[in-house]
Amino acid sequence: MKKSNKTILLLLLAIFILLLISIKSGKSSAQPLSKVVLSYEISKSYSTSSWQRQITTTHFIIFYNVTGSNGVTDSYASQVGNGLENAWNVFIVNYGFKTPQSADDGRIEVMIKELGGSYAGVTHCVKIGNQWKVDYIEIDDDLSGKDQIYDVTGHEFFHCVQAAHNAVDESDWIVEGMAVAAEDHAYDPANIYVYWVNKFMDNPDKTLTSRSYDAALFWIYVWEFKGTNTIKNILNALASKDGIDGVNAGLGGKFIDTVVAWSRTNYFKNEYSEGNLYHNIKITRKYTFSGGTVKWSESVSGYASDYYELTSKQPAIKIEFNGKGGSFKVRLIAGSLDTFISGTYTLVDADQYSKIIIIVTNIGENSRSYDLSIKSGKAFSISCSVKPVNKINPGDVFTTSFSVKNIGTEEDTITLSISSSNKFFKFKVKENGVEISLPKAFTLNIGAEKSFSLEIYAPSSTGLTDIKISVSDGKISKQISFKVVSTGLKIKIDAPKLVNVGEEVSVKIYLYYDVLDEPVSKGVVYFNGETIVLNNQGYYVKKYRYKSIHILKIYAYGKKDASGKITYIVNKINISIAWTKMKLYISTKTIYLNASKPLILKFRAIYEHDNSTITYGKIAFNNTILNFTLANNGWCIAELDSKGIGEYILYVRLVSDGTGRIRISNTIEIKVIWTSIVVRANISKTFLNIDEPAKLYVDVYWSHNNSRINDVYVFVE
Repeated sequence: MKKSNKTILLLLLAIFILLLISIKSGKSSAQPLSKVVLSYEISKSYSTSSWQRQITTTHFIIFYNVTGSNGVTDSYASQVGNGLENAWNVFIVNYGFKTPQSADDGRIEVMIKELGGSYAGVTHCVKIGNQWKVDYIEIDDDLSGKDQIYDVTGHEFFHCVQAAHNAVDESDWIVEGMAVAAEDHAYDPANIYVYWVNKFMDNPDKTLTSRSYDAALFWIYVWEFKGTNTIKNILNALASKDGIDGVNAGLGGKFIDTVVAWSRTNYFKNEYSEGNLYHNIKITRKYTFSGGTVKWSESVSGYASDYYELTSKQPAIKIEFNGKGGSFKVRLIAGSLDTFISGTYTLVDADQYSKIIIIVTNIGENSRSYDLSIKSGKAFSISCSVKPVNKINPGDVFTTSFSVKNIGTEEDTITLSISSSNKFFKFKVKENGVEISLPKAFTLNIGAEKSFSLEIYAPSSTGLTDIKISVSDGKISKQISFKVVSTGLKIKIDAPKLVNVGEEVSVKIYLYYDVLDEPVSKGVVYFNGETIVLNNQGYYVKKYRYKSIHILKIYAYGKKDASGKITYIVNKINISIAWTKMKLYISTKTIYLNASKPLILKFRAIYEHDNSTITYGKIAFNNTILNFTLANNGWCIAELDSKGIGEYILYVRLVSDGTGRIRISNTIEIKVIWTSIVVRANISKTFLNIDEPAKLYVDVYWSHNNSRINDVYVFVE
């Protein structure tokens, strides 16, 4: 008996210890909460002198105990200070929010203590004059690690920011919801805010203005898609306007538009930067529509949305919405279709969509009821096997057929019309071989089908038209568009006109469809008596080389495309390629020049294959290369600077013609003498009697070789 009692006591003791551990660790296992306490007078509940220690940071004083029920380590207190300074740096320094003020105009005081319940932080604000200031902040003494400390301090500091903007005295959906959204900006790695996002995603049909922390996703949307400046604008507006009025003003009067857009993004959650962390939005109804009529009567809370996911086995459905006593925005998303609907909307090809999404958003503050119905509806299809681009020869006729079928669940009256963008393309529409006038109205019973043939007459020249076949029953319209091209074969040859003797040349033959400028794959061309089939890219390469002067004449045109259908010849090419050299003629081989004068050489430069003049190019005097041009007198001219007194042998050749391609030339040797006259004179006497004659002895030499000049005129003054 005693042993049994002892066992029971031990069990009770163990349970008591576990309860104590559970209570003490509650803030690390459950989602921590925060609150704002507002006052109109400074209300610190204990003096700063009652704390055992304090840490002073740039903007905060952290008070804490190291023993007793509130005791924490110095490291814990330092992390609280670091978390607050980090939040200050993010929101004040980087984002530029207004700077919070302490109630006593000094550093903001922070107390670390055990908070009751599940609270992790409390921010106390006091209104002094017309400005909300921070009385003090309380941070719980049992937060779990850096992530939670930085998350909580970021949250509490953002309440200080709200106070600085005089927006801290608002409803919880604004004050707490926005502060939760701020947590991810203060310290992104923590992601503790996701808990409240998922609370929202699991219950989207709840009035936005009645939410608290779980309104965070609205502010995450505003912050992420409209930017930090919009958050500032809202806080500034809330200083003078309350609730939705202030939020609407800060959003530029677009609160409703924002709620509607936000509702869509909540469905497509991966549009959020961290949407992969969020739950999928709770779906109001999932339904596969097989026919008949289905009706749902639902209600949706203020500024909230209901979500429907549908699939359809019917090709067309009528969506009918009836909102009762309120304003709604109803969004329909199917494939690339994203539109707002009201009343009745017919969705065609409904069975082609993997998912049809309907989002019903209440754009009023009070809960409202509505009816949503899905019914089978009118629908038709149009089919035509025509290609997007259809090629024919000028003057030919293009023929295709198409059909219109009633695939709905009701009789339908349909109107057919056809248009051509080019008036030179004429067309006829026939039913059972008989031409009909357009537009043509006809009635189709359920499952009935009508077939038509379309004949398009191309003009005698090349051109293009856009053909549009349109069918409509007044509500549903469908179109088939395609092009008809009156085209032909346009040949192009890429080859130089002049080639150096001995050089190999690649002659590229291209074939294109005229108008489209599209290569003719496997096209057939006539080329100098040959029939050549081009490659898949629409060209062919022939190589030629001649070792002497030669002129190759080319005559070519397109014969047909790979199908053999396009045979119209747009152009024919008749060109020549000449294998040639340059030839240099210089009439004077020995040239005397004053020592300082440049050599201005006159010469003729021609192509050997036809003796035509080369009008400009480059010429070499030994290793000196100069430009030359054709002068008005038919001679080419090049100018070489004087090389100084002396006799020079210059080897002159043409380097290249004006195209830069032809580089073969003969070389001519010329002699150029830059020189001057040297006069040496002696007089028989330098002092003479009056009337006494004297003799002047004069010798004249060339300066370049000191040879005597025998025949010269000397002027004596």
